[in-house]
Amino acid sequence: MILTYGRNQQGAADTAAAIEKAGGTAVALHLDLGGSDGFDGFRDSVAEALRTIWNRDTFDHLVNRVRGVPPEEGPASASGLIPPPSR
Repeated sequence: MILTYGRNQQGAADTAAAIEKAGGTAVALHLDLGGSDGFDGFRDSVAEALRTIWNRDTFDHLVNRVRGVPPEEGPASASGLIPPPSR
């Protein structure tokens, strides 16, 4: 799983670590959506991660998690990577 973050690098790293602890593979990459000047670098970072981590040039799915959706209700939870919160 490729995660993106704008300002919360530690939160993204913690999420990637939780995914890996659950048996998945993840990397957190910086993506500033405040302007398009960083998009080329992000594209290069995605391509590098795909090659070095997954030994491939393409990805199968793209999920856009909208701000305001709690992680326990998002796609990582649906896939079983993040357990639902105890209530």
